[in-house]
Amino acid sequence: MYATGAAYRSRNFSGSLEASGAGSKYYADMGFIQRIENYDISRDTILRIGFNQVSSELTYSFYPENHPLLNRHWGTLSNTVVFNPDGTMNERNHNLSYSFFAKDRRYLQFFTSYNEVNLQFPTRFVRGGEPLAPGSYRYAQGGFFFDTDSRRTWYFLSGVDGGGFYNGHILKARGGITYRIQPYGSLGVSANWNSIRLPEPNGHADILNLTTRLDITFTRDFFWTTFFQYNTQARIFNINSRFQWRFAPLSDLYLVYTDNYDTPEGILRDRSRTLVFKLNYWWTI
Repeated sequence: MYATGAAYRSRNFSGSLEASGAGSKYYADMGFIQRIENYDISRDTILRIGFNQVSSELTYSFYPENHPLLNRHWGTLSNTVVFNPDGTMNERNHNLSYSFFAKDRRYLQFFTSYNEVNLQFPTRFVRGGEPLAPGSYRYAQGGFFFDTDSRRTWYFLSGVDGGGFYNGHILKARGGITYRIQPYGSLGVSANWNSIRLPEPNGHADILNLTTRLDITFTRDFFWTTFFQYNTQARIFNINSRFQWRFAPLSDLYLVYTDNYDTPEGILRDRSRTLVFKLNYWWTI
């Protein structure tokens, strides 16, 4: 595993260039690096393949004086190219966005992207559809995202984007609302909808993910967060409840309970339950 880069920042301009990579035998101490593990559906097996990645980002910002609404607006161009261990290209993404940040902390962004993926293994995106064949796929997407000030009593977010998706098309929409009661906690509800249309026999699907999040703050050191999630493609209802005790600076004790249910024909059936204990402690040498 390696990572190196350089960055420059001024009031109006910022830029960065970074190179990173990992071999197939690299295992993260915490979590995992998703790109290393590749699922080959034709052989029903997971193959570990290393990668090398180069990414860059350029941003130019404007600060309008005496504008009645805007505090800042800026454009960003970012690029990422991923290479296989043999030097061939695995994937490249080019993204262009323009953002507006208002004085009342509302945020609006328009974005577009161009993507090229060299699919190495057959991959299925739609339940019941045939896997996409390995090969080169090129497609473009675009959309917008908007949210309000997350510090206020009511917080809203919404977004729509879509365009090409491998050999077909995709349309995505998301929205959410959060009610905050300071200093006791908050309750939020969000929805993500994806409409995937691939040519036959790869299939099509409308996928909806619903999430409810409840945060309760007992004291400055004790917190309780619970998620309720339902996904129409996986047909799984999930409960994830986490208790956190911050017993020292940057040191936390977590107790996490997860409960999963299959939902065939709207009936809840036990799938799995887990109870996890985790302890983080920060010390200075």
